[in-house]
Amino acid sequence: MKKPAGFEASRRKAANLAGDLKKTTEIINRAIIKSEKQQGKIDKVRDEMDLLIKMVGAWARGEYRRVPLKTIITGLAALLYFVNPIDMIPDFLLGLGFLDDVTVIAFVFNSIRKDIGEFSQWCVDQKRQSGEIKEGNDYGLQ
Repeated sequence: MKKPAGFEASRRKAANLAGDLKKTTEIINRAIIKSEKQQGKIDKVRDEMDLLIKMVGAWARGEYRRVPLKTIITGLAALLYFVNPIDMIPDFLLGLGFLDDVTVIAFVFNSIRKDIGEFSQWCVDQKRQSGEIKEGNDYGLQ
């Protein structure tokens, strides 16, 4: 998949922000709020967005560091792009405003699929260790 137009600027900005916990947390919180407000508009990538938010958040809090910094910067860049209302296609354009956001999220998710998969497994392992998931049951069903 080709890198979406405008994404490189977000990636450069993310590289500068990745070491700043306060600013990274601010971007994560803005992404959570916007994601919740845009129910229906980003449903095609809702699960991917949630995993990106969780992974970047866990990394920022120091809970999960088994991921390359390049992956965190790429994930943070997707979140930055998403929270920017004036990107390649401004969000206020009805019907089209979130098309570029969905494209960027899909691109990033595919770019870091291996690391996202390992993070997802780590999340399952954490739930299993805490007792939220019984052994042999990855879906939380009891």
